[in-house]
Amino acid sequence: MRSPLLAKAALLVSAGALMLTGAVAGVSAPAHAVDSCRSIPVEADGPLRSAEARAAFGVDGSGVTVGLMSDSFDVSQGVTTWQDDVASGVLPGPGNPCGYEQPVEVVQESTRGGIDEGRAMAQLVHGIAPGARLVFASAGGNVDTAADSVRALAAAGAQVIVDDVSPAGELVYQKTALSLAIEDVRAQGVLYLTSAGNENIVGAAGTAAEGRPISGWSTPAYRPLACPAWVTLDDSVVDCLDFDPTGASPDPTYGLTLGEGKSPNELIQWGEPQDGAKTRLVLQLYSLESDTPELIATSRPLAEGPGVTAATLDPLDDPVEAGEYAFVVVRAAADPDSLPAVTVAPEIAGADVQAVEYDRSTGPDRVGVTTYGHQSDGSVSATIGAARWSTPDTLRDYSSLGPGTLLFGPTREDEQPAARLPEPEVVHAPQMISVDGTRTSFFGSRSVVDGEVQYRFSGTSAAAPNAAAVLALAWSLKPGAGADAILAAAQRTARPMVNPYADFGFADEDVVGSGLIDASALLTDLAGAPGPAPAPSPSGSASVTLAATGATPAGPLLAVAMLTLLAGAAVAGARLRAARLHARRG
Repeated sequence: MRSPLLAKAALLVSAGALMLTGAVAGVSAPAHAVDSCRSIPVEADGPLRSAEARAAFGVDGSGVTVGLMSDSFDVSQGVTTWQDDVASGVLPGPGNPCGYEQPVEVVQESTRGGIDEGRAMAQLVHGIAPGARLVFASAGGNVDTAADSVRALAAAGAQVIVDDVSPAGELVYQKTALSLAIEDVRAQGVLYLTSAGNENIVGAAGTAAEGRPISGWSTPAYRPLACPAWVTLDDSVVDCLDFDPTGASPDPTYGLTLGEGKSPNELIQWGEPQDGAKTRLVLQLYSLESDTPELIATSRPLAEGPGVTAATLDPLDDPVEAGEYAFVVVRAAADPDSLPAVTVAPEIAGADVQAVEYDRSTGPDRVGVTTYGHQSDGSVSATIGAARWSTPDTLRDYSSLGPGTLLFGPTREDEQPAARLPEPEVVHAPQMISVDGTRTSFFGSRSVVDGEVQYRFSGTSAAAPNAAAVLALAWSLKPGAGADAILAAAQRTARPMVNPYADFGFADEDVVGSGLIDASALLTDLAGAPGPAPAPSPSGSASVTLAATGATPAGPLLAVAMLTLLAGAAVAGARLRAARLHARRG
């Protein structure tokens, strides 16, 4: 078993190998170190320049606790167990071959099952910040249980928390208990990240909306229109929503072309305060393949009882056939004094949506906004979008877009309706981009490459923990800087990215934010000048193990400094050899 000192040496040598590869080939993928103690590479190290940061500053996240909130950690019967992951070096714990022996602490496990996405997130954080202490809590089934888990992670000592959840009960137009819990822990000094979501859909090639975000639709005020005779609802029908923003051609349908496969999973919310709604809207999906539209699915209220402002249209058990479909919004109960705002948003963009009738923002209506809840209500420190690790300059086409718009104060524990805000509050998101599509031991899409089975974790759920790990390195370097200063430096040093939707009127701050998080630039900015960091805090797992072996604090620091010099010399030599090679090929 390696000591953490030797583990840090291996990491620095591995970083030198990474920079050698980058200097010669200009490729962002990390190189395998010959004596690597991990079974799989840390592919995010290249595009995020985190290996360079570890080597230059001698940090590995020691002294920092990262909290993770997702579905579950150890409930699935998957390809590997967490014990297998420890043995292969991709999670910390007793027997970790890299010497990182402090296991992930589970403060709240799922009681609802799960696919252990939280364990996959932990693997990503451990790859970039292997010295960080990791704690996990399941989000549970709704905003209240998620709020409890946020506070539990903070109570467990988490300085950085990252989640990838959108629990039941999150609202478009106001903050919930989850958002209030996040604000509470941020007030205690926690740096809080969340994933943006994977709900964006881009218009297909050859259509009028090619390359344009077409997912998500909202209007600031309900437009009443008489419902067609074929609308079917086991309830009273007041009227239907007019989707035409111009008033020239009243239209009760939102047409969409679907390929064969999963049906749309949609959320409808309207602009009245939770627990005080007088309006009730119902979202329906109809097939238009026959002379008379056929009802396929009807939404159900997000919660029981009066005053609910949201409903969900769950995907069907059976796949839909390819063809023409339409959404209809029926008003089943009306407040005579209110024409509320309406949002129809995808919850999971998994359906094969090939085209939609209203594919661009027109007049008061907005198309393309797909973040809501704590992703874009201003409660988190930053919301993280995604770019593929091998093409980090290009935004993933599924990465969700902002902004969010708040109309009311937060929901209240006494279930009294919140007051309307004096003016709508617009919250831009995402704030930064990180990379996804990197390898885990068990989670994600499966492929076989040169006889090796690989699993790749894609989505903003992967990008967010990679970003959290970079921030853990920064916190390890400057533990006294505080969450706000570290976040500001991360945004200040992020690498600018091209906004692929700028020509369609989408602002950078709602698409790519500050750009791609850059670990090397971030730590350089915080340090003021490149150089090795102080010895890791004794509270870090690596430092504790060193103390057990009798090493003095000066010993690991000297070793880190020497290895940093060696890594730097390797880089210089690589650049010289690359220059000579280029001259020979000239």
